[in-house]
Amino acid sequence: MFESLTGGMKKLAKGVQTVRKVVAKKSAERHKAQVKAANAQKVRRDKSLPHIRKIAKEYGATVDVLDSEAYVHRGKGNDEVGVHIRYGTSSDEIRAKLEGVMFKSSKKSKLLAGVRKTVETAKAGRKAFLDSGIGGGSMYGDPKNMWKQQ
Repeated sequence: MFESLTGGMKKLAKGVQTVRKVVAKKSAERHKAQVKAANAQKVRRDKSLPHIRKIAKEYGATVDVLDSEAYVHRGKGNDEVGVHIRYGTSSDEIRAKLEGVMFKSSKKSKLLAGVRKTVETAKAGRKAFLDSGIGGGSMYGDPKNMWKQQ
């Protein structure tokens, strides 16, 4: 009885050792792949950054270096506009992204101007209505004098 028990324990110990070897091998492979990817990323970043900085300088923008992409921005606070550009992006794509972000759209500008004009017209109409005396209050009279004793 004890022989079969000790034999089972030895078999279990061998299985555990095999699993440990496989786990160690897989984790070493994963670590090796991560190091290789990080080195490739560094090479791509070092190659792309001078090119991105040169194009950003044409637009008067600043480049912040991140791990897998660069953040190109202009302005500060609420006026800041920027775009993330992955390393290895072609110069045409970089220029297209910067053109889309750095300059205001004429459609957006026209829409905002129209909204502003509509709001100003509504405010002027309300003021004229109240000044005419027609819009002075409810059927009970002027609400400003509502609590005054007569």
